[in-house]
Amino acid sequence: GMEGSLPRSWEITSSYLQQRSPGSHLVFSGITGRLAYHLASDQELQAASENDYEYVGLFAAPSTRWFGIREPQDGHEIQDLTLETSSQEKPRIKLIEVKKFLYLLTLGNSLSIECLFVPSNRDPRSGNHWILEFDQLRSSRQMVLAADILTKYVGQAKAHFPKGKKSAASKKTSLHEMMRQLLEAERFINGEGPIVIIPGDQRQGLLELVGIEEKIDGTFQLDAKAEEKEALKQHAMQQREEVLKRSKSMFERIDQQLRSMKLQSLDQGALDEWLVDLRLSFLEIERKHQ
Repeated sequence: GMEGSLPRSWEITSSYLQQRSPGSHLVFSGITGRLAYHLASDQELQAASENDYEYVGLFAAPSTRWFGIREPQDGHEIQDLTLETSSQEKPRIKLIEVKKFLYLLTLGNSLSIECLFVPSNRDPRSGNHWILEFDQLRSSRQMVLAADILTKYVGQAKAHFPKGKKSAASKKTSLHEMMRQLLEAERFINGEGPIVIIPGDQRQGLLELVGIEEKIDGTFQLDAKAEEKEALKQHAMQQREEVLKRSKSMFERIDQQLRSMKLQSLDQGALDEWLVDLRLSFLEIERKHQ
């Protein structure tokens, strides 16, 4: 039956959810991060075990805990409804309660947008999977792209951009992450959905950026002599400056296009309705099982 055909991502996120928040309902599961976007070398992709992937899941807290007298999740603020493994644990798993997921979506959060657009089963080992109700939300996902969310999404990509001289060398700026979001933003503006998994030519370019970052961090060719490493680093720093110049003009172009577009603001009422319907359907299931 259904059980045998569930992708591993569903099993992995589901068992973590029941351990952390018994009685909660899994709504969506998938893989995210560098391996999922194919921003790793072919060797790395082939050698990866399921523990090397990053998993993301969306869940609904038990209805009784949601509607009842106890605060959801033991008195934590609803906004804090994220369950995740520590950075040392493998695999990395991040679960977000549906209310928070929708709230983040209205802020143009890239992970939330990604959950709405990933294809089902983009990776046979891990795959993406969701319940029927989530399909209803996915079928109206274009509204996310039409909305002012786009402007916020571009703002998130800008946050990766180094500010001022000092932070130009800061490690926090992920070149490939910033460029990936810029490419996605351009696709949004052209009326396409985000593609999450990156096509050949763009993947090559992004992998080159990963290489530049590794040379700057010194994690590239660990066996190289110190002076070789230093030369590689200096060259990489120059390449990085060129990339930043290029992305600056991309930002300007995107900003211009956004200003000229007539963006509708998001219909939050539709999101509210979907959320309430989802909670009610889980409430019915819980009552049947009592």
